[in-house]
Amino acid sequence: MDKSWMMENRMSREYELGVEAFIQFGFRNANGSSTIRCPCLKCGNRLPQDESIVRYHLYANGIDQSYKIWFWHGESFTSETSCNRQAYTNEETVDDDLFHVINMVQNVRDQFSEVPNTFDNMFDDAKKPLFPGCKRFTKLSTLVRLYNLKKVDGVLRHPADTPSWRLVDHLWPDFGFQPRNLRLGLSTDGINPYGDLSTKYSCWPVIATIYNLPPWLCVRCFDAHRNERFTLRAVLLWTINDFSAYGNLCGCSVKGYKACPICGEETSSIRLPHGKKNAYMGHRKYLPNNHPYRRQKKAFDDNQEHGTPPLPLSGETIYNRLKDKTFPCGKRSSRRLNEDISNDYWKRVSAFYELAYWKKLHVRHCLDVMHIEKNVLMNIIGTLLDIPGKSKDGLSARLDLVEMNIRPELARGFDGSRTYIPAACFTLSREEKVSISKTLSDLKVPKGYSSNFRSFVSLENLTLSGLKSHDCHVLMQQLLPIAIRGVLPNNVRVAITRLCSFFNAICSKTL
Repeated sequence: MDKSWMMENRMSREYELGVEAFIQFGFRNANGSSTIRCPCLKCGNRLPQDESIVRYHLYANGIDQSYKIWFWHGESFTSETSCNRQAYTNEETVDDDLFHVINMVQNVRDQFSEVPNTFDNMFDDAKKPLFPGCKRFTKLSTLVRLYNLKKVDGVLRHPADTPSWRLVDHLWPDFGFQPRNLRLGLSTDGINPYGDLSTKYSCWPVIATIYNLPPWLCVRCFDAHRNERFTLRAVLLWTINDFSAYGNLCGCSVKGYKACPICGEETSSIRLPHGKKNAYMGHRKYLPNNHPYRRQKKAFDDNQEHGTPPLPLSGETIYNRLKDKTFPCGKRSSRRLNEDISNDYWKRVSAFYELAYWKKLHVRHCLDVMHIEKNVLMNIIGTLLDIPGKSKDGLSARLDLVEMNIRPELARGFDGSRTYIPAACFTLSREEKVSISKTLSDLKVPKGYSSNFRSFVSLENLTLSGLKSHDCHVLMQQLLPIAIRGVLPNNVRVAITRLCSFFNAICSKTL
């Protein structure tokens, strides 16, 4: 069909005859419909119009000259004859991007060939308002806006936004090209089978793997949507667990003098003589070089920090260090006088290195933020309410501060034969403890938001116990800043509130 009229003047006879031929062609393929899509410059094949409106628009607005294949009006891509192609030799060809869009639309229409009106119904549904009475947004515009927000670079919304996900796609493109392949995360945690918090017995769920099946065979699966069989493959991206399980899965030490998995053998630690624990004081080296905390002495260990943070070891570096070493089974002897101290950090070679790709991953082990959040919260609550056995402020802590020459105003004092501990800035009176406990006890939250805090608070003993991980999550991020409002000095209240905001930020849906 000759389409050269599309380039002619709208006042010419050729354009008039072309418009009539186009309208006849469109309604001949409209399956009895009284409307066809208008290809004028304003409508752009978006709105169906009747014959008179289409004719008027084509004269008033002109036809879209890039609409050279009339696929909205029944023409297929293979319908052009050789003479038609010859007519377009001197015209600008359709861009590649436009051709792909046209091809995509044609494929969509082909899927609805058995029910021709289904695609048009879906197209009309996209123009419906987002909600009754809305004139600004439609369902389609809202969906497009949502996808546009999700594509912003530098924002983490899904594991697909992480460098580890992109690394797998880069190193193994055949794996990343197949969207049906699985990317797994291994989560482990101990459980108490009897619900008795005082018992030391716990169970660890075990995942059984069939090792007699060659991994390169993978699994033949059936895709019901595409009605085909394919080979399903999977990759383990990382593990998620608490700190004690971190050492079990990674093979490194998570207690003692070298308990930092990142610093490794360069961990800065000291032994507290009175608290009988290890303290890790080298955390300021991770701050920027011009950070004021690096120059402060009084608030820390009476020393300035000029060190640089150690570089985290890559998976290949760790594997090359450990692959030729042998680690004896069972517990080590208590006599380590002649043992190299550098061997204390690594306890075993992780079994995950049997996976060929494991040593190439950026992040192999992750910490469960819910466990960390619960431990931090219970330490804060135990210290503020001075709960016996839960408070981190006591005589041993004050004596260790004296040994480290930190906060001399908090050193123990003597009043005759009596020894007393001076009140700290976070020490609460009984009235203030009652205020915090009563605030938490009287809280009323929507159903399913959290547990009833009234059952956890003892107004008689002024204690808080029995919290689950989710209750600690809600209390830390939402309720604790409200409970301490008005009962603490401003500097202490701001510090705790900023800590709560930090956990709120790292637990948000976007990072």
